[in-house]
Amino acid sequence: MSKEPSARLPIVVFILALVGLSLSGLSLYEFASLVLGKEFGVESKPSFCNINATFNCDAVTLSRWSVLWGIPLASYGFVFYSGLLALALLSPLSRVVFESVTLFSSFLATISSVFLFLISKYEIGPLCIVCIGMYLVNLSLLIVSLAWKGTPSVILSLLSGVKYCLAWIPASIGILADAAGQRIARISLLVVVLAGIAAVALPHYLFFKFIVPTAIAENEPTPEEISAEIKAQLAAWASAEAFPSVSAARESDYKRGAVGSPITVVEYADFECPACQQYYLINEELLTNYGEKVLYVFRNYPLDSGCNPGIKQSFHLNSCYAAELSLCAGEQGKYWEYSDYLFTLNHEEIAKEEVRNVMLGGVQTLNLSREEIDKCLASGRNRARISSEIEEADELKLRGTPTIFVNGKLVENFSYPVMAAIFDEILKQSGQ
Repeated sequence: MSKEPSARLPIVVFILALVGLSLSGLSLYEFASLVLGKEFGVESKPSFCNINATFNCDAVTLSRWSVLWGIPLASYGFVFYSGLLALALLSPLSRVVFESVTLFSSFLATISSVFLFLISKYEIGPLCIVCIGMYLVNLSLLIVSLAWKGTPSVILSLLSGVKYCLAWIPASIGILADAAGQRIARISLLVVVLAGIAAVALPHYLFFKFIVPTAIAENEPTPEEISAEIKAQLAAWASAEAFPSVSAARESDYKRGAVGSPITVVEYADFECPACQQYYLINEELLTNYGEKVLYVFRNYPLDSGCNPGIKQSFHLNSCYAAELSLCAGEQGKYWEYSDYLFTLNHEEIAKEEVRNVMLGGVQTLNLSREEIDKCLASGRNRARISSEIEEADELKLRGTPTIFVNGKLVENFSYPVMAAIFDEILKQSGQ
């Protein structure tokens, strides 16, 4: 004998809730891709349902209506469908509770769906196909609940649903319900709480676990593109003008490597510059791999109006201080060690008012004389040198830091592959 329609209701509700849960999960993925992508600066491709001016999920997701109290609307759907799944599985404990709560909750969900559809149509403009899918799931839940309910009165069933929902929390702690009702309340409450936690955390999990790695992989250049870029940069460097002031090291320069090496690298940098910190790591690898074939020279170009007249606004407020500090450390024979210390500071973790104190912490780390450092800084005797290097950099028309010259010629792209290609070309031409 076939089952009565009302007996099939838990199965149909379970299936519809599963479809709704999947659609809300998909909507959360789109939210993570678009909204979190915009927040964290990760470019996202248009979603599959960004079809035209009429159907555009991206426009709906990026609108102010996609969030309620700081939580994506799809998260509320995720919790709702999770609760219905639990209710369908618990239906053998009490058909009356299941039918009444399903009817009442699907009634509210359908009203919400109509409201959101009208908002999308007349306030946002485009419609979201995924959202429409959830609206249809909610309407289907209401239809089957009305068609297959056990009690004859719709009003009575709705009122029963209201009663059971209001008694949900009390029933979970053993009040206002029989044993079966308490068990339903406790299990469903646990499911809803866990689903709520998952729904709130899911966008960030999806973003950092899947969306960011995918974006990185898609933006990763192919070997052919890398090879073409290296060739282009090598050609640009080879044809660039060679400037005498950066073609060789001066006696007063701080330098690493042997004078007379076939490769001379001159860098103008700022100790507070994030890009300079990145090049610092590249340069360390280059010096390790090419050894005495490279002479490396460091010159200061602080992007700080305190000592650089070309900087007209507040920028790197401590870079003039850092440049002086490194030169004072150099007077005690620890210039390069102090430079290493400054370039390896994580400025994102340092409060603005503590930056100078942290910079000065290198004195103790490197066992320098604090008294001599203080005297050196107070005297200002290294400021003329810094000013001279800034003036020289301005004559070279520096556009920012770091600026790298190899054998007097500007290097536009200072990535390791490009720098290594330039070094190899120089060594090849010099017969080394």
